[in-house]
Amino acid sequence: MTPNQIKNRLAEHYGTENYYRYKVLWIDALYTDGVQDMAEICKAYWLIDAVMGYQGDLKGEEFQTWTLTKTNYKTKDGFYWLLKCTDGNGNALRKQEIEYSDFPLDEIKLYFTNNVLLLPSEY
Repeated sequence: MTPNQIKNRLAEHYGTENYYRYKVLWIDALYTDGVQDMAEICKAYWLIDAVMGYQGDLKGEEFQTWTLTKTNYKTKDGFYWLLKCTDGNGNALRKQEIEYSDFPLDEIKLYFTNNVLLLPSEY
C-alpha cells in the first residue's frame, strides 16, 4: 500500500468493534481495531510495544498523545525517528529517538486514554 492509501484506510476507523488486550508484566491495557489495523499494515507491533512500555512511568496521565515522526537526520541505514509523548495540554512527557525504522508513513499520531490506545479518528 502507498502512504496515501494507508492514511485513507486508517482514517476510516471511527470507534471500534473490538478491543485487543495488551498484557505484559505490570501492563494491562487495550487497543482498538484501528491500532490493530495500523500494526498489521505498517508491520508496527513494535510501536504498540513502545507506547505500552512507558505506561508504568506515566501512570496517572489521563490523556497522552503519542507521535512518531521521521526526522531529516540520516543514519547509514535511513532516517532517525522521534517518538514523543505529550499530555492533553501539549506538555512533553517522554521522548525516544529511534535510529532506524521502515515505518511507511512520515508521521503517525496515537492517543492513550482510559487505558486504551487508539487512533485520533477513533477518539
